[in-house]
Amino acid sequence: MTRCVKCRKEIYMPFICTYCSEAFCSDHRLPENHNCKNIHTALPPHARVQSTPTESYPTETSWQPTPGAQVERYFEPDGTEVIIERVPMYVIQRPENPIWKFSALELQHLALGLILMFGVGISMFFTIYWLYGKEPDWGNFLLLALFVTLAFLLHEFGHKFVGIRLGNWSEFRLIKIFTILTAISVIPFNPIKIVCPGAVQVTGDTSTENMGKIALAGPVVNLILAAIFIILANILFVPTDNMFNVLIIATNLNSLLGIFNLIPFGPLDGLKVIRWNKIYYFITIALLIAILVYVFPLMKL
Repeated sequence: MTRCVKCRKEIYMPFICTYCSEAFCSDHRLPENHNCKNIHTALPPHARVQSTPTESYPTETSWQPTPGAQVERYFEPDGTEVIIERVPMYVIQRPENPIWKFSALELQHLALGLILMFGVGISMFFTIYWLYGKEPDWGNFLLLALFVTLAFLLHEFGHKFVGIRLGNWSEFRLIKIFTILTAISVIPFNPIKIVCPGAVQVTGDTSTENMGKIALAGPVVNLILAAIFIILANILFVPTDNMFNVLIIATNLNSLLGIFNLIPFGPLDGLKVIRWNKIYYFITIALLIAILVYVFPLMKL
């Protein structure tokens, strides 16, 4: 489908400018509305007077991206172009001999991240039981910690492998401040838990569409996991079974993780997704909320 060169809106019947031969929507079809580069040809030959300036002025320097920055461009509904620069925390390069799409350094970062997430999982449920005055159930703690770790790991894998599929080499990296906060969260009796020691760093094509697809992959993985867990809980167990409750809590965790990441704010996935495709954004978050509303009353400590 054709897009308007000015505002990037999809159009079924484009208007082709007589002077520059580009395609435009009805709002920008007139040469003066899309700053036509060949509008001067609309004047009759005798009116095309080239004047020589009497004084010399410095030429305006065109915008250049910061070296090493990732540049994202998108258009507002009014046609205004917005340019966002992101300077990555790490310089990611595709290794010569990757191990199953992983570099050796990435595997080290992942290993530490998973250890921290497992520790936070145990600490989280130990703290909840302590707050409610219940006896610790270490079997449940270990199971739930595994589900917390799995939710985090597969969420990040969603970003990574969709990025690679789109031609963007992507690797997980720990982020210093969040690694420290996650490590602090391992301490029991601390009611505030940070469960994000790092994130996938993306290189290559950072267009709005590519970044939106990569960002959406993580919450979609959590949505799929939540759906699988709720189906397994209802098919294999009855509500009085301990494993039924464990799967319900795992469903709840994945729903919350997906919803949190879809908040359209700052570095979270939601802002990238909503800039790319609002329909996919609202469908995904609506499904996650629906699952959360369904399972929350079923959850027992």
